[in-house]
Amino acid sequence: MPSRPVPGSRRGSGSRHGIAAFQHRSSRHRQHFGMTSDDQTQVLIAGGGLTGLAASMLLSWQGISSILVERHPGTSIHPRALSYNPRTTEIFRLAGIGAAVRREELPVDGGVPRRFTSLTGAEIGMGREEGDQVEDLFENLWERKVLIAQSRLEPILLDRAAELGADVRFGTRMVSWSEEPDGVRAVVRDESTGLRRVIHADYLIAADGGRSPVRDRLGIGMHGFGTISPWVSILFQADVDDELGRRIPPVCFLDGPRVKGFLARYHDQWALATVFEPDDEAGARLSDGRCTELVRSAFGVPELPVRLLSTLYWEVAARVADRYRQGRVLLAGDAAHVMPTMGAFGANTGIQDAFNLSWKLAQVLRGSAGPDLLDSYEAERRPVADTTVNQAVARYRNRLGQGPSVPLMSNFSLVFGYKYASSAVRERPEADQGYDEKPSGRPGTRAPHVPVAGDPGVKSTMDLFGRRFTLLAGERAERVANATRAAAERLGVDLRVVHIGQRAGLADTDGRFLARYGITERGAALVRPDGVVGWRSADGDQDPEPELRALLARTR
Repeated sequence: MPSRPVPGSRRGSGSRHGIAAFQHRSSRHRQHFGMTSDDQTQVLIAGGGLTGLAASMLLSWQGISSILVERHPGTSIHPRALSYNPRTTEIFRLAGIGAAVRREELPVDGGVPRRFTSLTGAEIGMGREEGDQVEDLFENLWERKVLIAQSRLEPILLDRAAELGADVRFGTRMVSWSEEPDGVRAVVRDESTGLRRVIHADYLIAADGGRSPVRDRLGIGMHGFGTISPWVSILFQADVDDELGRRIPPVCFLDGPRVKGFLARYHDQWALATVFEPDDEAGARLSDGRCTELVRSAFGVPELPVRLLSTLYWEVAARVADRYRQGRVLLAGDAAHVMPTMGAFGANTGIQDAFNLSWKLAQVLRGSAGPDLLDSYEAERRPVADTTVNQAVARYRNRLGQGPSVPLMSNFSLVFGYKYASSAVRERPEADQGYDEKPSGRPGTRAPHVPVAGDPGVKSTMDLFGRRFTLLAGERAERVANATRAAAERLGVDLRVVHIGQRAGLADTDGRFLARYGITERGAALVRPDGVVGWRSADGDQDPEPELRALLARTR
């Protein structure tokens, strides 16, 4: 996902939208600024882009209070991130926004945009990225990828967060913050009134973009390839004749001599995102004339009437933060990693950061887990970011004809094949690390999708995950199931036990459950709220309580 707008960008006031509608929906939040008392919340979120909004929604879904502050007046009006992989759409479905996302989906045949030199030029072929085999390769998909503009997705996340009770404050800047022994104290300012308030929170999530002020204040460095190229998103209206209009798909890639990027259309507005050569040595901005020329080159129509609406600038870069946690502050999304657009991994990685972090914060704040559980966030997500950034750079170089910088992995491996190694995964130390090419049910991997029957609301094992721990047990696994249930009760952990088999509570319709999870009829696999296998006992002969205590960083 690209970073937030570069400070001072032209038409900056037009780069966000929805302020009037948001104020109407959130008047109770605006009234807070007239009070004299400070605000209290469990989690303060700095930044209201995709990752911040996802964190707000997911924390509320977990029953954790949060306040989100974002200096812009509303959600993005630029499409920016467009593609969301099946792991991310699983999260959307679990959080209750799957149907809403599908209603705004761009109708692209086969889910793969076409590629042109220009819209009146040659069609190069389908826009499949190198390594993009995630939907061709494997039957282990519960959801499919979705093409939806960020400008349409952010309001969906916002609406769901508000529905779940989140406190989201656009037009509010965090002007200072400090960590205290029992939490974080932040001063925020309403940008429309200038009024300031103090917010006290147990934890702070910094989702404040690639130029993160919070990360800089902490002195956390970044490593990686650095800046690669400047990009611009141009929002515009154009008078396109009927013949050309029938040819143009809702979204397509462009790979021509002057324009290399993508073009997306929603109703009467278009957005062109492309790499560009700066007008001046400072490399800051393009003139209106240059923006118009780029749009006309994208269409291949030299005299096309164009009405410019807004521009948004960002840099394509490849960097990962050296640390994800410092005390009570945790980095997420672009604040933790930025990467090239090839493969569409950036926004997906940020949303999956929020999913990983939200359940851990929920367990800690409920008292079910010790605060050291939060150390597993960096241990799990930073290696994923390092690998994903390297793969995105390799795809970017490959697109430019320079050859990949590292061997290309399949998208399936990147999306589903990661294996977490942390204190929140109970696995033998000698177990191999790295990425899987197929589901294994090993601790640290995403729990395999297995079709099941017997409950009208449950079609897959994936339907069972989300808010709490789930023990998936074989038909004859009473011993380990009873022991895990008793351990969870003693530790105050919310646990669901489900037996799966031909004669169990849920039927294994394809007969693949035991093989997929690597257990016998007497065995079981403990799945964390984020759908990752945390521990398994292949034959049901292990004591689950020490493993559960260690997983949750419980010292007593």
